[in-house]
Amino acid sequence: MWLVTGAPGELGQPLVSEVLTAGERVIAVTRDDKPLQLPASAFPGRLRTVSVDITDAGTLRPVLDDAITGFGRLDVIVNNAGYTLAGPFEELDDAGAARTDFRANWSSRLPSSAALPDYLPVHEALARSAGAVGGQVGDPARMARALVVLADMPSPPPLRLPLGSDALAGIEHARSDQLEQLRRFATLSASTDHAKAI
Repeated sequence: MWLVTGAPGELGQPLVSEVLTAGERVIAVTRDDKPLQLPASAFPGRLRTVSVDITDAGTLRPVLDDAITGFGRLDVIVNNAGYTLAGPFEELDDAGAARTDFRANWSSRLPSSAALPDYLPVHEALARSAGAVGGQVGDPARMARALVVLADMPSPPPLRLPLGSDALAGIEHARSDQLEQLRRFATLSASTDHAKAI
């Protein structure tokens, strides 16, 4: 059974559809002001829509507990706010840029003055890249399909799976830089070992 937050969104909607097509059950979490386009009646016994403010833990917990109790065990959680997939395979949060309106709508959703200080760099980067809408590499439907394939993989699935060639390139670049730094200062790093360990 899957729980998908941001279910009506441009990433959430294809994912809910893909999971249902695969014959799985879904708890689709929506905000009060954004309904899910897929009617539960079209998937009897397999789709529950929960409308709740996910930032309000007092409201969220009982609603989700009730939905999970009604459906049984929870296997996969997908948080579309951060594009994170969690389940028996730890956490996957390396999605590349998906072709959605998220960046374009970012500034209207949260003005810079309302952003938490720790998230201000993210807010500013998204605002700067808003003009790139429509040119992103990632296809939301294909990302959804990859997540369903991943959830059905035999153990052990990967602990991290980049989604999109842009995510692959970015991670490879970052890891290459880290590896170069490790090799460059390996002697100095190893010199800090206790004398009895040498």
